[in-house]
Amino acid sequence: MDAQSWMRRYDAFQQEETQFGWSVEHDGDSGYVVFCFTTYQDSVLYGPVVGAAHLNGDGLVSAEHVSWVTGKYCYPGWSNTSDRTMDGGFVVGGSSDEGGDTIRVCVYRFAAGGQPAGIHELNLPGVAWIGRQAKQTLDGGFLICGETSATGTLDAFLVKTDSLFQVQWVQTYGSPNRRDLALAVALAPNGGYYLGGKKEITFNNFDQWVLRLDENGNQIWQATYGVAGNNDVPNAHLEALADGNCVFASAWNLTGNGEHTLCLVKIDTAGGVLWSHTYGGWCGGCSLFAVKEITPGGDLISCGQAWSIADDGEQGVLLRTTAQGDSVWQRNFFYADSLMSDGQGTLRDVLPTTDGGFIAVGMVYSSASGNNPPGYGQDLWVVKVDSMGCLEPGCHLITGLTSQVTNLRGALRVWPNPVQVQGQVQVTWDLPEAVTGSAQLTLVSAAGHVMGNWPVALAERGQSLDLGGYAAGLYHVHLVVEGRWVSGARVVVQ
Repeated sequence: MDAQSWMRRYDAFQQEETQFGWSVEHDGDSGYVVFCFTTYQDSVLYGPVVGAAHLNGDGLVSAEHVSWVTGKYCYPGWSNTSDRTMDGGFVVGGSSDEGGDTIRVCVYRFAAGGQPAGIHELNLPGVAWIGRQAKQTLDGGFLICGETSATGTLDAFLVKTDSLFQVQWVQTYGSPNRRDLALAVALAPNGGYYLGGKKEITFNNFDQWVLRLDENGNQIWQATYGVAGNNDVPNAHLEALADGNCVFASAWNLTGNGEHTLCLVKIDTAGGVLWSHTYGGWCGGCSLFAVKEITPGGDLISCGQAWSIADDGEQGVLLRTTAQGDSVWQRNFFYADSLMSDGQGTLRDVLPTTDGGFIAVGMVYSSASGNNPPGYGQDLWVVKVDSMGCLEPGCHLITGLTSQVTNLRGALRVWPNPVQVQGQVQVTWDLPEAVTGSAQLTLVSAAGHVMGNWPVALAERGQSLDLGGYAAGLYHVHLVVEGRWVSGARVVVQ
């Protein structure tokens, strides 16, 4: 059975307010909870809050919730900021800001459906403690990582609390007069933790940074990774693996001129590199921001952003690799609808789903060409794909496919459907005027075979396909324009 796929832009919580999806979790049933930053206004507040949107299995919003500390700005941390807790709820690592330098680590708790279940500000010494990610520990307590200026410079930190969010210890890490950050923490095998971020080697020259810590946060080892002498700006967004090692997602500055390349690196329990791979060509402002193990010892799924090959803005990226880091597929996504044809976006967290597909969350923002429709702002963006990264099954079989457009899937119609064997179907489309160029229809069988390709003229808005000689069964129709998947539909031959 094919994984259910959909893609949506959500102007959730309040219309035209800024939103940014940072993390996604399974709700324990058939839906998902997405955690995001959003601006929000009511009688006592206008400012950033932490939002939780509950999505059902079809991607429809069934509930929206916001959580904040009265009189303060509240933030949900960074990519992959949340964790599922033992009681079936969720915890989000972030911060609260009351103005000036008074920024505190703040842990937001949510119930299984995304309802707020408590807020815990940690009263750590000094000022400016910014929480980035939270994880629950095996003893029922919690870890929160981030960065702080309380040490007199900018240092990474890790704080451990008990199950009631009482601080048990806090440790800082870094070099004098250098900026060091930690944005990801993971439980290591046999106790202790991995901490990932970036370290300033020389002024404005950063490398990916991973630390191995004992159960009290004491450093066992630290190591930096990247291209010697080059500024590798993105962080080491790490995840512990079932074999006890860890992998981090990032990007490397291979050329030294700021042109980065997406990368994954697997390291062993002593910090040694087991393998490292880069993916695709150079891209400006690109990185992978999260990586997950699909099954224990199996493939990896990662997400991030990259500048498109056509130089028309930032696109969301999904990358699937083998357990050895070899690429299985890479898919780029950008946003389009009836009003905007070239929306830019980024994906900041991804999860394998129970149907064998993947769900990724991030945000979509301005048009790459600057032609922003009135009322369009920065919105929550969720993409749900099948096991091959397709919005319609079979996209991976189409030669020359470079990216996929989201939110135009309904533009394609196939009728009659079902159709009798030896019959003909009409495929029609209703696309925005800005979608132009060389186009084709591709028909793929459910068994994964390309049955035919037909060049089409978009201006004609339709094409008749003769299915004579095709066996009864399920087929997938794809509309591709200038190497981009634009829309698709299913047709049943009976």
